[in-house]
Amino acid sequence: MRRAVRIGWISAGAALTVSVVGAMTWAAWLEIRLPHAGDFSFPGSYRSSVLDQRGTETRTVTYAVTAPRIIVDVRGRVDVRVAPGAPGRLSVRRETTWHGAPPSLSESWESGKTLRAEVTCSPGPGRVDAGCRTVYTLSAPPGVGVLVTTPDRTVPCPPAATEATCASA
Repeated sequence: MRRAVRIGWISAGAALTVSVVGAMTWAAWLEIRLPHAGDFSFPGSYRSSVLDQRGTETRTVTYAVTAPRIIVDVRGRVDVRVAPGAPGRLSVRRETTWHGAPPSLSESWESGKTLRAEVTCSPGPGRVDAGCRTVYTLSAPPGVGVLVTTPDRTVPCPPAATEATCASA
């Protein structure tokens, strides 16, 4: 009889252990999974869509420059500003802002004296992205002139003591 009681207690303990481990696993699973209220693909959940998306990207590159004049040839929604810089160094800061899809940027240097930049803004469906713009700020060395060319005009930007806007889209 003693052996039968012992086997009974071992069996009851094993059954209790399995049920406790199973219950804890089930409780953990219920806590870990995402609730349907936050699962937008679940039928019956609330719909969501992007109403507005804005972005800003800033990039600064410094070049050693020996040319007496820098030519900046721009296309698209580009503003060009010129500020005084350190001798022998040209610092080019490009800040692009947009709403919706990011614009397409193309930038290249030719012969160490001509910067070509083109910005094509991607309008959203049914609207023009008025907030899409790129601003180039050139910190030019003393005595180095900047000439900005656009499809419509050419604007000389002589060295100045403070930052000046030379061309605006």
